[in-house]
Amino acid sequence: MAQQDRSIATRASILEAAAKVFSVLPYSEAKISDVLYETSAGKGALYFHFKSKHNLASAVLLEGQKQLQAAAMTAIDKGDTARLRLESLTSTIASLIADSVIVSASFKLTMQAGKEFPDIAIDPYAVWQPMVRRLIDSASSANELRNGVDVDELTWIIISMFMGSKELLNYRGELTKLQERIEDAMSSLFGLAFK
Repeated sequence: MAQQDRSIATRASILEAAAKVFSVLPYSEAKISDVLYETSAGKGALYFHFKSKHNLASAVLLEGQKQLQAAAMTAIDKGDTARLRLESLTSTIASLIADSVIVSASFKLTMQAGKEFPDIAIDPYAVWQPMVRRLIDSASSANELRNGVDVDELTWIIISMFMGSKELLNYRGELTKLQERIEDAMSSLFGLAFK
């Protein structure tokens, strides 16, 4: 393996270890020593790639967001109707949160970003609103929505239902059930909103 490949693998290993720590501990309680415990990389390697705990957490947050965006772009291409694309989007994102420690940690860090990372604070609603709204507008244009459905309100409900479910299941230690719960919740909601 070339030196550059080893460096990339080491960085990825450290990022994964940090994600394990940040998915369990709040940023303020996590320590570099916790990350070192989770990885085979040494302290020198960690500080070569990440200059501080803040830098490391920022990298986890941004990598998780990058993975989410890539999965979302793939998911919204699935399905012949806006409803199917919305179902694909919410199911795919729920699965990724449950299965990827980096994405899960990124979500947790996002909730702490305003206080801990004001330089890269990410508003989850602002990130997801344009994509969800675009799909709902598509449904409205295709006459897929029931009469009287407010597209702004439906957008808010979808995103808040998703975020609330994720937080509640995380609190209960049942994040592995997120995809199933989201699929059930969205099916019920979409049954009310779509024709």
